[in-house]
Amino acid sequence: MGALLLQFTPRDELSRNENIKAFISLCRRSSVLDACNQWSQSVWVVHYLKGKKTIHRVNFVALDALVKGNRIQSRNAAERAFPTQFLDFAKAVLVYLQATKPVVNLGTRIMALRCLELSLRKWSKGSRPSAANSEVLDTAVELGRERVSALVAYRVAGQLQDIAELLRAKKLIHLSSRWKHGLNKPQELGSRISKEALLARQEKLPSGAALRAVTSIFRDATEVGDVVVSSYCALLLCAPDRINELLRLRRNCIVEGEGEFRGKMGLRWPGSKGAEDTTKWLPSEMVPVAREAVQNLLKASEPSLELARWY
Repeated sequence: MGALLLQFTPRDELSRNENIKAFISLCRRSSVLDACNQWSQSVWVVHYLKGKKTIHRVNFVALDALVKGNRIQSRNAAERAFPTQFLDFAKAVLVYLQATKPVVNLGTRIMALRCLELSLRKWSKGSRPSAANSEVLDTAVELGRERVSALVAYRVAGQLQDIAELLRAKKLIHLSSRWKHGLNKPQELGSRISKEALLARQEKLPSGAALRAVTSIFRDATEVGDVVVSSYCALLLCAPDRINELLRLRRNCIVEGEGEFRGKMGLRWPGSKGAEDTTKWLPSEMVPVAREAVQNLLKASEPSLELARWY
């Protein structure tokens, strides 16, 4: 069953709990998030995140099974998983919302479900999804604020609002009107032009002493690790780019200019997120540095290349 065909209609003659069972039954047959093939698993494999080589997984663990940094506390799946009556419901909500309001990263959405489940227990409602109400949702927001940063807590609250509206619209919980979380969006210093934002960005910049140290290491390094790291730093100073693209530079990354770029040198950066390769032309003053850095990397990686040829 594809995402476009996933549509649940509650039946008035059924109780909320019975409609929740019907809702779960619909979602567990869906191909969204490959639910039909991995429903019984406590960890779902979703996809590869764009620009990364790591697999995106969804772990159905309770909030109080996480320790500082939101890492899993126990290796025992039975000790960390959602309570049984909430587990299938959480999976169904993820599937249905992904079909109707898809997101790339499900981390915030699963965190919202964790906060909701713990809030139900704190209100002595036994993790029963049908027992959620405005007080339970308000407490879930507060639980999110206790566990994550202000900006992430705002996003978790937004996901809780989406979940609440889904449950209200499908008559799976009793809410007389739409519930809103009430949190104000915190200022994002990384994206706003203000004195505070400028100061926050300046504090992230390396000091002049650190930059001078990098140049010294680049000139004097002999150990392979120091040569590689300092050469990568030099390339980023020549042509700033993403780290994942830097680590995927090919051995033939140097481009000698032709036509209007005759006499210029560029670096061919591999595209990410579906983009094509890009050549960045370097300032003339940085060309000798870039050539030296590339030669350093070629020499340092030669043993690995030989091993690859042997394989």
